Amino acid sequence: MYALKHMTFPKYLQDKGRKQNFIDQCKLLMEQLQKDLNEAESIHAAIGKFILRDQGFKHLDNSYMFLGDYATFCEGHDDEFAETIRNVCNDIYARAARRAMDILRSHVVPIPQDTKINPALLNGLTNEEFVYAFRTLQEIVLAIYDEIEKAPAEWGWHHSAALWAGGNGGHHNRVMKILGLLVGSGQPDGNTEIIDKKHFGLFDFTKKENGRAMLPGLRNVGFELEGLEDKKSKSFSFSCPDTPNVVPVLRGFMQNWFQIFSYRVVEDPAEQKYWAGFLAITDKMPEDLREIHYWVYDEGAKYGQTLLTHNTYDFICYDHVWYEKPGKTGAEHYPAAKHFLVYGVEKANVRTQFTSVFFKRFTEKAEEMKKRFPAAFSIPVEKNTYTFENVTLKDVQFLFDMYKLENKLKPLT
Repeated sequence: MYALKHMTFPKYLQDKGRKQNFIDQCKLLMEQLQKDLNEAESIHAAIGKFILRDQGFKHLDNSYMFLGDYATFCEGHDDEFAETIRNVCNDIYARAARRAMDILRSHVVPIPQDTKINPALLNGLTNEEFVYAFRTLQEIVLAIYDEIEKAPAEWGWHHSAALWAGGNGGHHNRVMKILGLLVGSGQPDGNTEIIDKKHFGLFDFTKKENGRAMLPGLRNVGFELEGLEDKKSKSFSFSCPDTPNVVPVLRGFMQNWFQIFSYRVVEDPAEQKYWAGFLAITDKMPEDLREIHYWVYDEGAKYGQTLLTHNTYDFICYDHVWYEKPGKTGAEHYPAAKHFLVYGVEKANVRTQFTSVFFKRFTEKAEEMKKRFPAAFSIPVEKNTYTFENVTLKDVQFLFDMYKLENKLKPLT
């Protein structure tokens, strides 16, 4: 069993100038880490368990800071433990970076050559020029993803959002976040953005070291940040010398961005049958899964069902598409109104609700459903809520018919 230095480490933090609130939190974290060290088979396993314990962003950030400080504290008298801490942390964040980059790459569907751009975003460019610049922007973003995967620490990937991004990718697209802040916090000057350093530094993202760490690497993929390191200058410029139109195109994209980096954001809405966010999600799905979503979208509309657009963040993040029966619930996230949820990245799954009234009123239909999907009724997700996994389009059509019966849905007149 490895024993942490419970008495001397807090004093070390005080001498280092850490705030008392953080020191108090570190004392609690030390107790948890000591417990993990006592129970785990190895120090490596204990530290991994400690970091990945799901207690939210703040826990993860504090855990990483605590471990970093403790590793430094150990230098000179327990170098082996200090090295183990750093190796485990680096390994966890590197794996999270690889997972996140794989997910983010899957979102990038190449813009078709014949895409018609939203006229409001052209700003003097021809449609062809805009498409070419956007394709170049896609290539640049993909190159950034590659660079992050190679050296996540150099891109500020050692923090809580990086771990969460490793789970779902789109939820925390830090690349688009930094690019958005660059074109959103300055003043356009043709194909260049002039950015006030003071204003740029006021955002939560750029206040943090791991946010600012992303800036230098942008030069490796074709961007120029002139004056960034000049301490005498109050501003710096952001441009893309090799393809100058990339910056104004990025500026236009960011006017309507909703987490996913998709050309659907800049496509002319008149050319889109569905909401751009819905298209951005479904574009990256296999054709059979995309067909299911299109069918539910169209069929649901006939009965007054609407895509839950106010929950865009979770929709983008988890590849969930919610079809909701409108109701005065006032809920911001998971609504009290019954819903028909279709989700999945490679295979379609459905989650919806059937009350005891349904099973009593529609006995034959209920029995048919139980025979068709026995696994769904073996262990309900929660009361009256059932999940139907790996379903086909015909399955979804049957389930939606049952959903209509459950909710007494009538076609709109």
